[in-house]
Amino acid sequence: MYFDGTGDYLSIGTSSTNETLSGDFCIEAWIYPTGTNDGTIIGNYLSSPNRGWSFRSFTSNNLYMYFQIDGGSQIVYQTATNSVNPNSWNHVVWCRSGTDTSVFINGSRSDNRTLSGTATGAGGVAISALSQGFVGYHFNGHISNARVVNGSSVYDPSQTTLTIPTAPLTAITNTKLLLSGTNAGIIDKSQSVKTVTLNGSANSSTTQTKYLTSSMSFASQTDFLKVDLPSTLGTGDFTIEWWAYFTNINDGVNYRAILDMRHSGDTTNLWLQQSPDGSWLYYPNYPTTGFTSSTFSNNTWYHIAIARENGTIRFFVDGGLTGSGSDTFDYDSVYLSLNHYTTSSRRWTGYASDLRVTKGLARYTSSFTAPTAALQG
Repeated sequence: MYFDGTGDYLSIGTSSTNETLSGDFCIEAWIYPTGTNDGTIIGNYLSSPNRGWSFRSFTSNNLYMYFQIDGGSQIVYQTATNSVNPNSWNHVVWCRSGTDTSVFINGSRSDNRTLSGTATGAGGVAISALSQGFVGYHFNGHISNARVVNGSSVYDPSQTTLTIPTAPLTAITNTKLLLSGTNAGIIDKSQSVKTVTLNGSANSSTTQTKYLTSSMSFASQTDFLKVDLPSTLGTGDFTIEWWAYFTNINDGVNYRAILDMRHSGDTTNLWLQQSPDGSWLYYPNYPTTGFTSSTFSNNTWYHIAIARENGTIRFFVDGGLTGSGSDTFDYDSVYLSLNHYTTSSRRWTGYASDLRVTKGLARYTSSFTAPTAALQG
């Protein structure tokens, strides 16, 4: 789950969905902070009435645990400075057994102290907000496997280290909340992409499918998919491929931008579009390189592939080579969009499936048999 730090948060249930921490508990998550703002990981806290608890990533990447004892003063736990690593995944835990309470970061205990009393949840549990009733202090970065266990500590707070999970968290006994992301319809199976953004009403759909049980749906020209790649394609070999199902590709009026990697309309990054006459054009080498007279029909699945090998870029439709040319450009963008993300009039409608980006390998150098099953790594 990605949060921009300015207003993104998730509400869990209703404002009356509270978790009162009166005994053993464990608040746990994987976090990938991309900023240093005061942001909440999981919260159930209100300032009026002043009660509840929150697990927060504070400035300079400290961790703060707020535990408002009923009828008493607020308790603040603070870990060592810069104990959370920015721009990388961190496993963080806050747990209590009896009155023994500890904070663990990446397997090492950062804080241990005695904590007794009850924190009555207020405002409703939220992710990236202090609570549903106290919106603010939003997290900047990614959160995965957020779990609240109320009734057991899960980990032993008296130990100085714990074993970092090597698999997704599960709903163990006393689990009250678990956001693992395993039911997401559009996911990155390589687990290397930091952000996948669905714009407009783009979503997972079962209306049209190829080899998987669902596909990405772009029902209107407000819809597009944007992916933040882990690195640029640079000047080396690569392959980009996916299955596409168009519903407005040949209207004879507008260009349709099939794939776009430009920053803000620049012409130095990969950009693939179909012209109104059905020919396929490729930038930044336009008009010398691209698909040649490869007209698509609506309501049909096509396998599209772009591969560069040793300075030659090639284009394939359903395994057939449709165009090639010299390409030594340095593609320095880390953005990839299915559908045009700068001009809505040039977007297409339809479906897409099995988008795969391979850096360092041209998977196809001549005509081939189109995949007959879902793509693998």
